[in-house]
Amino acid sequence: MNERRSHDQTIYGIPCSVKSDELRQAIRIVLRQIRQRAPEDFRRIQARVRRFVPWSCKEKSEGNLGGSFRQAPYDFETPSVVKLSEGTPLSISIIAHELGHACTREDDWLQRLDALGAWDEFIDGAGELCANYYAYKWGFGRRVGQERRFLTTAHQRLAPGSFFTVGPDGRGMIRSYRIDRRFRIRLVSTKKESAEDAGEVGDWRKVRILRLFTGGCEHFRCLTCGRVWKPERRPTGTFAPDWWKCPNGCNF
Repeated sequence: MNERRSHDQTIYGIPCSVKSDELRQAIRIVLRQIRQRAPEDFRRIQARVRRFVPWSCKEKSEGNLGGSFRQAPYDFETPSVVKLSEGTPLSISIIAHELGHACTREDDWLQRLDALGAWDEFIDGAGELCANYYAYKWGFGRRVGQERRFLTTAHQRLAPGSFFTVGPDGRGMIRSYRIDRRFRIRLVSTKKESAEDAGEVGDWRKVRILRLFTGGCEHFRCLTCGRVWKPERRPTGTFAPDWWKCPNGCNF
């Protein structure tokens, strides 16, 4: 602990244990832009972020790029610790996103969660929408958009203009949603599951997947691990028999 603290410095008043000069400079760039564009959000970040710390070697080896951790995950007024991966070329995007988590207010989260009703698997997704909303609000949207394909699947699916389908529910209803430019969720359509849907999709609740439409491309996301994949279609336009299987093996 003493060795780590010997490297501590403050960046805009926030303690920082990161050793990498490049990553510390990226933190300064992001905070400076937030201060210029959204002073109220900047003050909230100063009050809520307790420290910037690097991921451990083990955590980095597991593919972690960034994280924002509150003492109480869904108490949005408690302090956060922001963890960052040293050596990633995506540092600006990651820092902006994680500070978006730290800046999220309870109303932000509830507005996005309420749009999805009682679908428990979207609790974390609502937080990701909020974090991306703030990153775009602060002027990092173009960069986040350009680098989205390199980010984790949980972040990758949440782009403005993307669509996803949920269902069928217990009454056989399928709902389609769209993410708008402010990362709010809009219900686009509701329909009864048809014989065609049932024949191609089967029971979505059993295989635990979501159908996503981003930039005109169709993908699927596993609700267990968050992995996103794009199955190949046969010349007839239908999917191959194992299209619904998560590449990580979660649902079969």
